[in-house]
Amino acid sequence: MRSFGGGVLRPNVVPGCNKTIGGSAISRLNKWFNTSCFTFPGQFAFGNQPRVDANLKSQGIDNYDFSLMKSTKVTERATVQFRAEFFNLFNRVQFAPPVTQNDSATFGADYRAG
Repeated sequence: MRSFGGGVLRPNVVPGCNKTIGGSAISRLNKWFNTSCFTFPGQFAFGNQPRVDANLKSQGIDNYDFSLMKSTKVTERATVQFRAEFFNLFNRVQFAPPVTQNDSATFGADYRAG
């Protein structure tokens, strides 16, 4: 939801509520953070949640790329080159960040979970 000239509305934070949830990234796909700590601001009001919250983080990137290259001179003018490249070597999944609009049905869940 947008307000005229104010950008995306931010929610209000319930005082004293712990916004973080523990566990692995896979166990938190449907709820990255405690959504009950946020309430929708009243009409014509801005929420008190800052744009960036240092306590709330998504998984991040865990990707390893690897390459090997070997060049061998055959003659003065000719070179043979062997090259192997591996992207995402350990085949780790990359989850999307959670939905942060509190008027969405998938608020707090992975973008792809809904």
